[in-house]
This record gives sequence, C-alpha cells and structure tokens, in this order.
Amino acid sequence: MRRHQRSVRSYLLYQGCPAHLADDLVQETFLSFLAARFEHRAEAATAAFLRKVARHLFLKAMERERRAPALMDEDASEVAWVAFEGEDGGRGYVQAMKDWLAKLRGRAAEVVALRYGAWAARRSPKRSACRVGRQGALDPRALAAARVRRTKARVSEAADLEGARPDPHDRIADHALREVHGLHRHPDLTARIVAAWQRGERGRT
Repeated sequence: MRRHQRSVRSYLLYQGCPAHLADDLVQETFLSFLAARFEHRAEAATAAFLRKVARHLFLKAMERERRAPALMDEDASEVAWVAFEGEDGGRGYVQAMKDWLAKLRGRAAEVVALRYGAWAARRSPKRSACRVGRQGALDPRALAAARVRRTKARVSEAADLEGARPDPHDRIADHALREVHGLHRHPDLTARIVAAWQRGERGRT
C-alpha cells in the first residue's frame, strides 16, 4: 500500500485535484481498491487500476461541488504520466529538473523563482504553463517564454479550472517544478486507510 500512495497522490495533483482534497481521495481510492478485491498481477497493472479509480473519484468529487475542472485527454495524460514515473517514480525527472534549474540565469531564472519560490513560501496551489517536448524532454526556451508571458497575468486557480483543455506535458513539467520547490506533501496514510477499512468491515458483520 505504501508503495503506491505517493504515486496516487501525485497523480491526483497532476490531474488538477486541489491539495486539500488529495489525502481524502487517496484514502477513498485504496478503500475502493480493497473492496474491489483486485487480483494483483503486476505492479504496472495495479498502478494503472489505482489511477483509474483515483481519477473517477476526483471527477465525482468535482461533480458534487459543481465544479468543472479543465481535464486533460485521458489517454494522453495517462501516456505522459507513465513516461514521467518511469522505473523510479518520477525521481529521475525531478532530479533532471533540479539540475536544469541550477543552470538557469537571467530573466528565465527570475521568472521561475517568482512563480514557484513565492508559492513555496505561501503554499499557494496556483498553476503555471511549463512546456516540455513531446518525448518528455524539458524545453527551457518554451518554459521561460511561458513564464514571461504569464507572470504578470497571475492566472488564478479558478481561471485554470475554466480554461481550455491542458496539455499533459505542460502539467508534468509543472508537477515536477512543484516537487522541486517542496509544494507537494506526501504523508503516509497507511494507518488511516487501514483503520477506515477495519471500521467498514466491522460495520458489515
């Protein structure tokens, strides 16, 4: 269970789930997983099933709140996420982002610092529009250009929810930048999930 928690929470954030809701949805995802009696065959199949459940629960939560998040194409977002996670849960991508940021100079460095450094201080959940190449490679020029265009605009979370369909590669780069700046908290929810499951089991007996 611990092996998949961070991945599920990260995936929810990548899909646009507000951070305050992510922990609850992680718990619901694993409770649904346990209730489904999913037959474990391979890590990749288990992870894909959990992502599918998590996305469904996120959409249901937004429905209840009468919100319409700007959703990525489901297939394209899945392909981008699997490529991001790779064999190391995305750590290699995040490290590459750190290395790239360390080399940034001038206006590009200033814009990224303004966006993510200030948000890290405030723990603000706003979005940005990073761009990466179609094969997942970082594109520094496009990223810097996006920051320059949008720094003064201060795009709000509400505007993001109402906007056009996001690009999965943009979201992956944004997700990695948030990881670099410590904007994603990944608590261990195992005890909470187990306790909720046990309460449910007792209630059914």
